[in-house]
Amino acid sequence: MTAGILCADLFPRVAFTGLALAAGICMFRRAPRLLIVFACFFCLGFALTVLRFNMLPKPVYGEEITVTVASRRLTKQGDGYCAWQGTIIEPRQLAGATVQVYADTYRPGTYTLSGPLLPPVEYRNPGQGWHYKRKICANEIGILRWPRVIHFAGHVPGVLSRVRASFRDNVQANLGDRDSAALALAIVLGDRSLLPESLGSALYRTGVGHIMALSGLHVSILAGIIMTLLRIAGLPRPWAVALCAVLLILFVIFAGPSPSLLRAVLMYFYGAIAVFAGRERQGLTALLWTAAAMLLFNPLWLFDYAFVYSFWATFICLTLGDRLEKHLGFLPEKVAKIASLSVLIQLTALPLNVYLFGQVALWSPLANIVIIPLLPVLAGLAMLAGLPGPVGAATALPGKLLFKGTAEFFLLLNQFPLVLEVGGLHMLLLAGLSVSVLVWLRTGNRRYLVLCMAGLLAVYSLLCAVDSQVCRAWFLDVGQGDAILIRQQGKWILVDCGDARAGESAVVPTLKFLGVRQIDALIISHPHADHCGGLEALAAAIRVDKVFVNSCFVDSPWHELFPRAEVVRTPRVAGPGITVLPPVAGTAGLNDNSLLVSVRRNGIGILCTGDIEEVGELLHLSHLTPHSILKVPHHGSDSSTSARLLAQTQPRAAVVSCGPANKFGFPKPAVLERLEAHGIDIYRTDTAGCVQAIIWPWSEFTIHTFAGR
Repeated sequence: MTAGILCADLFPRVAFTGLALAAGICMFRRAPRLLIVFACFFCLGFALTVLRFNMLPKPVYGEEITVTVASRRLTKQGDGYCAWQGTIIEPRQLAGATVQVYADTYRPGTYTLSGPLLPPVEYRNPGQGWHYKRKICANEIGILRWPRVIHFAGHVPGVLSRVRASFRDNVQANLGDRDSAALALAIVLGDRSLLPESLGSALYRTGVGHIMALSGLHVSILAGIIMTLLRIAGLPRPWAVALCAVLLILFVIFAGPSPSLLRAVLMYFYGAIAVFAGRERQGLTALLWTAAAMLLFNPLWLFDYAFVYSFWATFICLTLGDRLEKHLGFLPEKVAKIASLSVLIQLTALPLNVYLFGQVALWSPLANIVIIPLLPVLAGLAMLAGLPGPVGAATALPGKLLFKGTAEFFLLLNQFPLVLEVGGLHMLLLAGLSVSVLVWLRTGNRRYLVLCMAGLLAVYSLLCAVDSQVCRAWFLDVGQGDAILIRQQGKWILVDCGDARAGESAVVPTLKFLGVRQIDALIISHPHADHCGGLEALAAAIRVDKVFVNSCFVDSPWHELFPRAEVVRTPRVAGPGITVLPPVAGTAGLNDNSLLVSVRRNGIGILCTGDIEEVGELLHLSHLTPHSILKVPHHGSDSSTSARLLAQTQPRAAVVSCGPANKFGFPKPAVLERLEAHGIDIYRTDTAGCVQAIIWPWSEFTIHTFAGR
């Protein structure tokens, strides 16, 4: 069924269908009946996924929207803002979907809001694909930032909401310190709304962020505490197991049914049934049936990384835990068990962490050896701290000391970061190494490890060879601004870098995800904040070799970041097949003084035009030649992209770089009409996210967008 779900959306249909059929044939050779079972579940997963995707709403981002939402939950409280999630009631075609709302204050209730709907991920660039898909599959359609409140009706909290609020208040009152209370709520409820950004970052960067995601570890701790108390009370084992199962259901209702928590509780139920039936527990069988049941209920959970990580880590620990313990026989038994779990968790998380976050926390094994034995104590204290009266108050002193000490330990550890940043094809190598080690542990045969590594190196070499033969250009989604990354014959060239926020949150993370260690040539078209405001973040994060600017840049505040930048007065070669064109004499104003960049490969051209307007276009016409792909000047302003420019450059595709719901109204309808009249395909970063153009060795190009449209 998993194969059917993935085939329905995640991977190219033909390639993955081939893999799925190959798996089916292998099953048929071993047991013919398995092929029928495989085919049934494959078709079921495929059909369910297509049905679910077709049922998801498809909003248009950037357009003004009026919605009525019901909100019961605060998701984040920061300095000067609140973030909360609302479930849409009206309009009916969006009913049931959720939006994330940012506002100054928050009260639970029903709101009627009006404002532009923004994508659920602010910048849709390489590295954000799974985050975006996870939100879309969870029916989170977008973000409303400080919308206009048309109507508000307060909500009288129900019993469950009042109990949750009372628990939160008791934890905060009994533990006192904000970091301690926030950490306690994150551990016992998965509630990160009060967690300071510095502490959350420290936990993730040291590799223990998983303690804030309710999962099997938390359920086993809770079940262990409950079972111990019930057995002390003299309850027979079967009835203690049954009562524990009921209490776990209540905990799921109280904390909220996340995929990883549901997985753990369902597996406990499977074990409880085995106890009542007088049969031996089978963890692996329970895991597989739990996965099938959850994916039947919602196949799109397969795109939730908490679901994937929970099942993958549990599967590896069940199948390889004992094998690794044997290799650690020189350690005391309990230490070996904790160490083996820690190592296996890191190995299973490695491919996912590398893809999602682009980094590996080298502190992680040590940090997990510290936190895993401590977690039952922390969870127990957090539960007690949420109780009213003297029971909760009794935890005040030990709770403060332990939670504060834990928070300070990880904040201190984060001051000496041991983080390996991985991007591009190196992600494949590291993920493959992790899988190879797991295969070796499973088989116990080193030949399999050697074969896996040899195959991995062969694939890596092939991909490197392909990469050297193509030219790639990414028109990054930086909101209202420009940033174009070019990969040409092993060189990285960046044209503009967006504004300050986009530079830090979009450009630098994307470069790291793609494996950029050095910018060989940085070209700043002109010194406007939406084109070079991100320079400070870029200069702090990535080495830059050469910088090309126009004469106006010298007088800008950004010049001190690159005082040796070369002022382009004549055409300059910035890299293989990349030419920087200077402003033409007679132009006035920053926009018309923009540098132009021409990229050539295999007879295909890409023209980056900065913010030139009609006067600048006319002055450049005599120097311009046909280019297959045009970066539309000035974000689609009606003062640019004249008919004469289009006739001279003869583009087949045009890319408009602008932000959703921007205050300028870009791109202007007149510009879009001119492009359509010339038969030019239009791609927009505001509606489709990052636009990637690939020039192939056979003198053709293809264009892909982040959103696939």
